[in-house]
Amino acid sequence: SWRRMGRSDTKVNEEGGSPAGGQAMGIKLENLTVWSPPSSFVKKTMASLSKSFREKHRDHQILEPISGVLPAGCLVAILGGSGSGKTTLLNTMAGRLEDGENGLSIQGSIQLFSTTLKNDLFSTSSTPASPLTKEALDSTPLREGTAKESGDLKKIEKAGDRKRVIGYVLQNDCLLPNLTVYETLLYAGLLRLPTHMNTKQKKKIVSDVVMSLGLYNCAGRRVGGDGKHGISGGERRRVTIGIQLLTNPSVLFLDEPTSGLDSYNAERLMEQMYDLTRKSNKTIVCTVHQPRSAIFNLFDWVVLLSKGRLVYLGPSGQPLLDHFSALGWDCPDDMNPADFLLDLITIDSRDTESEKETSLRLSSLAASFRDSRLSRSYQADDPINALSRDDVPFLGTKSEIDFEDEEKGRPKQTLRQNDFSSFQKPSGFFSKTVDVFWLFLIQLWVLLQRQTKNMMRDNMVVWARLIECLIIGVFVGAIFYELPNDADGIQSRLGAIYAGVSLIPYLFMIATLIQYSQELPVFDREYSDGMIHPISYFVSMLIITLPFSILFPLVFAGPYYFMVGLRGGAEYFWWYTVVMFFCIYTSEAIAFFCSTIFRSFPISSLLGNCLTTFWNLSCGFLINPQTFPVYLKYIGYTSYFMYAYSAQ
Repeated sequence: SWRRMGRSDTKVNEEGGSPAGGQAMGIKLENLTVWSPPSSFVKKTMASLSKSFREKHRDHQILEPISGVLPAGCLVAILGGSGSGKTTLLNTMAGRLEDGENGLSIQGSIQLFSTTLKNDLFSTSSTPASPLTKEALDSTPLREGTAKESGDLKKIEKAGDRKRVIGYVLQNDCLLPNLTVYETLLYAGLLRLPTHMNTKQKKKIVSDVVMSLGLYNCAGRRVGGDGKHGISGGERRRVTIGIQLLTNPSVLFLDEPTSGLDSYNAERLMEQMYDLTRKSNKTIVCTVHQPRSAIFNLFDWVVLLSKGRLVYLGPSGQPLLDHFSALGWDCPDDMNPADFLLDLITIDSRDTESEKETSLRLSSLAASFRDSRLSRSYQADDPINALSRDDVPFLGTKSEIDFEDEEKGRPKQTLRQNDFSSFQKPSGFFSKTVDVFWLFLIQLWVLLQRQTKNMMRDNMVVWARLIECLIIGVFVGAIFYELPNDADGIQSRLGAIYAGVSLIPYLFMIATLIQYSQELPVFDREYSDGMIHPISYFVSMLIITLPFSILFPLVFAGPYYFMVGLRGGAEYFWWYTVVMFFCIYTSEAIAFFCSTIFRSFPISSLLGNCLTTFWNLSCGFLINPQTFPVYLKYIGYTSYFMYAYSAQ
């Protein structure tokens, strides 16, 4: 079914900026636990096996129970060594991991809440805010206004509302290399922003994002990547973040945003994230690997994890250092606090004695925080009353798209542009449902423009395919040059037909596998973000390749057909060209299928080669169809080579 993609129910100012008076969104965790249970086979046989085997194959705890609050409008860092559970916690909070997915079991509660923090704690300007102490945390209400019901984030996700308030930035930058920075953001905006907004409004929003992220100097340059020259790694990372910021999400999750960047660009990026929390009233949660001291000082809130255990969750800066100082672990003045903390909570596995000592230290630190005043405040009467999922405000979009819920007594809800099942067309008030086909055409038109521009700018690939078809047509034609029309030439003519039918489609299948495997991560990101639907994307790819599937058979058949000396007459030549067109088009569709089943090129190409080899053997040239075994006789009907070979 067409996926539901949320949109905002808040109005924007005339300039298209963030909604005036919008509230930030915070996160509250209650006993969040993630573990990987043993396989069913191990469960059945475990009782009859030794105790050591049962201990080794018991449930693998990825995250032990985590409770805490990530206040709204904060820059939050999740720190920990490799295998500490940072990415698992981030993905679980973002709703990208669900109970039962990938063999994981998830328990606990993840709640969103709306809050307005006092200005003396979190400044709305770009200047650093005053320190947030534990005393200030205990004495300052995190929410202003009336109390409402708690809302479970998992329920929000199932209702299709999670994407209204959450943005997620992957660790790897999945972008089309031949588009410019501005074009990348523009096409993302055309796909993500509401349909009733005109192009001028959408371009204004894209321009605002470009300016806010400092991308104006490289807006006209190509993104690059995959071995192609383009913008720097830091600029590419900001483009990826900008795609999420187009809908102005209230909560933004970033997985290792500084990974692969030098120290200067990493600091600049985190400074911009810090400014976004102040100027745009956002909550930004990110996993960071070994931040330098200047970056660590930007964080308002810190989560420390080690081997899935929560060692600390609370305000950064001096309160964090005071917590560990009270436990007897003082950070040296000349040492980066992040390095000190990571060294303190990491288990040393170099030898048995060190591992035992550091494991006991970790257990002591985790228990001390669990018994601390800050941790107990999370378990006591909630200082934060989370909103119900029907009342969760979304700070993200630039316009209002709401409709009356069919269920009586329910407040208004919202949908994003691409909810093809029940999106409502704005006409003063929403009264009629927009046809699914119309929204399909909107996506298709944008994707066609984008894919055409991305493909045509890679002119080396286009020219390489043209030259390849011409050279193969001439060389293979020279092998079968002017075959005789007598009985002795019949076998040679059959071989010439077989060579044309099998060779060119196979080469195009491999080329399509390479191209599609490179673009597939972009599709995965956009589909996960709710930007596009698989049907519109697949149809756009078929349409884009259609002109080339017509041109390339002509380039190949032009010299080959007449050099071999096949039947004369224009109608026979055009029939041969049409058969070659369908062969190439079918091979490209098979390449799409293989890349979809197996995401990587090596495995997908292996599947494609296996299918092609089997279909080549059963096409009727290498073995007489009259002598086919029973199983091959019927399976051979699946070979498109057989139909192409028989048609000529």
